[in-house]
This record gives sequence, C-alpha cells and structure tokens, in this order.
Amino acid sequence: MSVHLGEHNLRKRDGPEVLWTVARLVPHPCHEARSHRHDVMLPRLTRPTCLFPQVRPVALPTRCPQPGEACVVSGWGLVADDKPGTKGRARSQVSLPDMLHCANISVIPATSCSKDYPGRLMSTTVCAGVEGGGTDSCEVRAMGLGEQGDSGGPHTGWLVCGGVLQGIVSWGDVPCDTTNKPGVYAKVCSYLGWIRDTMKRN
Repeated sequence: MSVHLGEHNLRKRDGPEVLWTVARLVPHPCHEARSHRHDVMLPRLTRPTCLFPQVRPVALPTRCPQPGEACVVSGWGLVADDKPGTKGRARSQVSLPDMLHCANISVIPATSCSKDYPGRLMSTTVCAGVEGGGTDSCEVRAMGLGEQGDSGGPHTGWLVCGGVLQGIVSWGDVPCDTTNKPGVYAKVCSYLGWIRDTMKRN
C-alpha cells in the first residue's frame, strides 16, 4: 500500500505529488466491520514525510464538532452522474472521478440524525450533510459511503471543520440519489487518546 501526498488528479502528474510507502496499518483494536464501530485506521509510513505548501498535516481537534458547524468533505469516491429528470432512478449512473471533489456541508444534530438511522448511531460517530437534502447532499454521500469508495478515509474521505479534522467518512444510506439522509463519520475527537498512544508506540 502507498500514500499519495499532494494529490489532486489521479490520472496525471500535477507536479507536487509525492508517493510514500506504508510500512504497517494499525486498525482500531475494537473495529467491527458489520456495524462500522470504531471505523478508523492509522498507516505507519516507511519514513517521515516532507512538508511543503501542497502537503501539510491537518490539525486534530481540541473539542468535538458542534451541530450546525460548517465543514468541507472531500474525496475521490464514486460520484452520481444524474441528468435532469432522472432523480430517483433504480440505478444511478456513477463513476470514479479523476479530480478531487469537495463540498460544503454542516454537522447535523444527533437527535435529527437518529431519526434517519434509528438505533444505528454511536457516541463515536457524527452526522453531516446538507440540511433538507438535495443534489449536493447526494454528491457528498456518494463520496462518503463506505460501500462507494471512501470508507475510513483511504481516498481522503475527511470531514474538516474550521481547518480541523472532525470526521472520517464511514457510512451512509444507499442509493444516495433516493434519500436525503446525511453521511455518518467516525468522530475523531473520540479517538484522540488512541491516536496519540498508537503514534507513540509505532
């Protein structure tokens, strides 16, 4: 496995990309694939990275995300390719994009999200999307669904709020073009102790 730093277009060389190999993957010890519980993993690189304008670390949170907080989600997961008048088809036209996609979304209150996913949310997850749904939220969830490319963040499926990493794409409702439900993310603030401890030990 390798890590692409400074990547933007997967099909061509933009200039700032650097390829780093992964020495070891460290999944959360309590991860459950079926329920997506503790859907986080840390890669240990073979050597330290070099930082430059296109490659910088994202800050870890000092607090948990707040309902209504403005965020950005990005990724290279599947995106819907619907034409006008085709909304809600049994089969969506989806494709893997070459370019990094991002969208502005916001943190959805847990009480509201629990109505969309009764009994499925955990204290270690956070919901985000476009309030009321719509085209943008479908595109965001297509990037964010575990079944569609970005689960656990391998393709930069990250929820960044105010320049701080608050969520890692985990799962959501499928198919995205037939629902207005938000995406569900692993809540990074719940894993700070494990992240720091794992980094010290590796």
